[in-house]
Amino acid sequence: MTAEPKKEKPEFSKENTQTALVAGGAGFIGSHLCEALLNQNWRVFCADNLSTGSKETIKDLLVNPNFHFIEADITHPLDFLEGVEGLDVIFHLASLEAQSQNQKFSLETLLVNSSGTRNLLETAKKYKAKFILVSSADIYQGSFSSSSLKIYFGEGKQEAIMSQHEAKRFAEALTVEFYKNYSLEASIARVLDVYGPRMNLEGEGELTSLIASAKEGEKLLIVGDGLTTLNPTFVSDVVFGLIKIATGDFKGEIFNLIDPEKTTALGLAETLRLVAGDLEIEHSKASSSVELPPAPIDLEGSKEKLKWHPRVNLAEGLSSTFQAFRGVPAKMVDLALAPTSPAEKIYKKEEKGKNRSHLRLLIFSSSLALVLLTTAVPFISFVWNSREASKNLLKASENLDQDKTTTTIDLIKTVQEKTRAADQNLTNIRWLFQISGQATTYRANEQYLLATENSATAVELTAQAVKNIIDADELTKSGEVEKGREKLSETSQVLVEVQQNLDLSEANLDQVKTSKLAPSLGVEAVKLKSLNQKIAALASSVSEALKTSLESIEASASTAP
Repeated sequence: MTAEPKKEKPEFSKENTQTALVAGGAGFIGSHLCEALLNQNWRVFCADNLSTGSKETIKDLLVNPNFHFIEADITHPLDFLEGVEGLDVIFHLASLEAQSQNQKFSLETLLVNSSGTRNLLETAKKYKAKFILVSSADIYQGSFSSSSLKIYFGEGKQEAIMSQHEAKRFAEALTVEFYKNYSLEASIARVLDVYGPRMNLEGEGELTSLIASAKEGEKLLIVGDGLTTLNPTFVSDVVFGLIKIATGDFKGEIFNLIDPEKTTALGLAETLRLVAGDLEIEHSKASSSVELPPAPIDLEGSKEKLKWHPRVNLAEGLSSTFQAFRGVPAKMVDLALAPTSPAEKIYKKEEKGKNRSHLRLLIFSSSLALVLLTTAVPFISFVWNSREASKNLLKASENLDQDKTTTTIDLIKTVQEKTRAADQNLTNIRWLFQISGQATTYRANEQYLLATENSATAVELTAQAVKNIIDADELTKSGEVEKGREKLSETSQVLVEVQQNLDLSEANLDQVKTSKLAPSLGVEAVKLKSLNQKIAALASSVSEALKTSLESIEASASTAP
């Protein structure tokens, strides 16, 4: 389908500072990404030819003045961007999933990941925008015929799956070449077994087929012994990782946005039974096709460099998914509370009276202890870790004022540790917020933690900028002018990222109602706003110091013999 260019330049609200193009934005992951970007006050162009995507997934976004949908085929020239003054980030999510039940998509998949990828890369080069290719961890798998074009990628469903893997491999290779030849600010994010609301139930794979069967109330068909390994990753976790890549300095990096918590197909089926109802599980014969080895997934890069970790466990993710499917609250599941045999069966019928009273007291005490253990302790730990993170963040800011960059960075590491711990505490009691109808309270506290994390990153980057300027001055004085210039060049980009993280933090805080925060965190949120203003002013001063240092280096270079 050809593009329908918009003749007039779209108008957006003035407070927006970042603009993104999301190719494949009406698809499963793409629609969630568009929504998240709008919530962070981005301007969003969503391009999709609707061959697999749907306007239904973005219907609530169409009324947003900062959202612009274009029905377009990215294998054709991107004329719809004519008149757009700037793009900051291009996300390529088009043709991400294999449509094995409809093999006509094989050719489209190959074209979108070749011609389409090139068009997007050329656009990123033109606008000097970041380019983020969302690929698949299945690219390590491949199967080719040595005798016939007719079955080059295999037969039946395997054909579409293998052609999709080949398409993504080529898209990655093309991205690498643009990165090398044009110094494009490109990154690759690989995903696997993504699920959640709006997921495409016509795709291939045991995860998709089991969720589709559960949605229809059908038997859960397990292939073979059910020990196939899966890494179910909730869609919001993937989107969170993509936004972190977009707002950081990760040029030339590859990340795996994949939940490290593995499960088997049988384990997934059992969890689906708890969430969707008591469905029958049936085993079928193992497939006669060649079983490809699992992908070699390295998750350390995402954890260490990106500071990314999944927030939603399988039971919670499936519950949210079925809420979206049904339009009514799904049964919440706490897998730690599996039913046991009734205590009454231990005793004979005649053992009543005093013994039964003792049993009731024991059950009540145990239940009370369990409630305290699963709610009060995580909640208290959440508040304590959040306050410790805030306290250390303020200390880091004070040390930064005194140019103690090393101490500042060490304190920020503590802030990040405490924030992660608080996030885990909050995740552990997420079920309580959901069953009590307090989703807005949970979201407010979650947004506060995200704001703290983004502010901490801004402080850390400011400290790095100060350190770079000091190091550059020393290098210049020792006669290493070129190395000093390189340090200062790096610093310019670091200061841009400082402002990006401060903007993200402010966007997080704008979504926080202090009345919904845990005790004492309302005060901390006010302090965080003040801290952001302080760091913004400090970053401005550092920017002036950077200009002075650059002028000094140029003067030294011009007077050098």
